[in-house]
Amino acid sequence: MPRIPILVAALLLLCSTMHINAQVHDSVDHAGRFEFAITDGVLSHDQWRGISHREARAYSDLVDMPHTLSGAAFVTAHYYLANRLAVGVSLGLDNQRGRLSYGGPHSGNSGIYGDAGYYRRECYTAAVEAAYTYERWPDGAVYCLVGAGASFTHCEYGIYPTAQLNFYNRYKPVSRSVTYLVPQVTPIAFRAGRRLAVIAEIGYGYKGLVCLGASYRV
Repeated sequence: MPRIPILVAALLLLCSTMHINAQVHDSVDHAGRFEFAITDGVLSHDQWRGISHREARAYSDLVDMPHTLSGAAFVTAHYYLANRLAVGVSLGLDNQRGRLSYGGPHSGNSGIYGDAGYYRRECYTAAVEAAYTYERWPDGAVYCLVGAGASFTHCEYGIYPTAQLNFYNRYKPVSRSVTYLVPQVTPIAFRAGRRLAVIAEIGYGYKGLVCLGASYRV
């Protein structure tokens, strides 16, 4: 029976030690420090926009999901204004390659069903961000992130001559550049590590629905 009180006391001591360590680590003022990150995300705002882009729809009955998707790659620099609050900038690149399909038994259009053309998209994004740390431990942290910026997108659409469509003027590739505002809302993100760490972010915007990468704090 004496083992039970000893075990409870040991657990309480362990929890107390972990709590004190977290408080000591959090008491270290991060204000004035920089943090740099490299990330890659999937299902970004621009990827959703590209999949449903009305210009591509005008060229086909069906715009396939991109069969080549590099992801939204970003380089980020944050500066801590306070222990938990940081601001910074992000620069990113997002590439997409996809197929266009035209015709089919239910479309009412002549032509073939399948690969009738292609589209390519390159998106360059610059944004400002603010991050807030919910909780910090010796080897990790939980934080959130909001951002806003602008994306410059270059799009190219084309129909293959082998598609044998009656739209000869569409065989020549058409290019167009568009600039638009983009948001980023990340309600929860995780950082595992001390100075060098891995990060995982979940949100919506220019960085993607799920974003993974590495960061280094100086």
